[in-house]
Amino acid sequence: MGAPLDNQTTCQHAGIRFGAEGLDEKFRAIVDELEAAYYQFWRQGLSHPFGPLDVRPTSAQSKRQFDSLHGVLWDLYTHVFHVINQERPLDQRINEDRYRFERDGNGAVTFDKIQNTKDRLIAYRPIRSRG
Repeated sequence: MGAPLDNQTTCQHAGIRFGAEGLDEKFRAIVDELEAAYYQFWRQGLSHPFGPLDVRPTSAQSKRQFDSLHGVLWDLYTHVFHVINQERPLDQRINEDRYRFERDGNGAVTFDKIQNTKDRLIAYRPIRSRG
């Protein structure tokens, strides 16, 4: 048996995620920064800015802020992935059925991940920074 293959060449949709667009690397850096702010500082009530945001007055408020930001970051990731895919030449696009839709046993669409992401982004209400 040969050596294991690099995950970046064998993972799903590697061209968009790790190719010229480098989507995973860029988003992972932002998420890592947010996670460090929350887990190493905010959770203990310590200040550590993430953009214009920082620790909230209570632990529960800091957790809510983190969850909200974390969710919107991954919604943005999904949206940007879809936009990049749509901008690719037709012969290089990933069929949307591979990442966009969930279907029932009869093949009918039961969930549209991209529309759901758009809806959540539209409904997103940022938590205001204090100060």
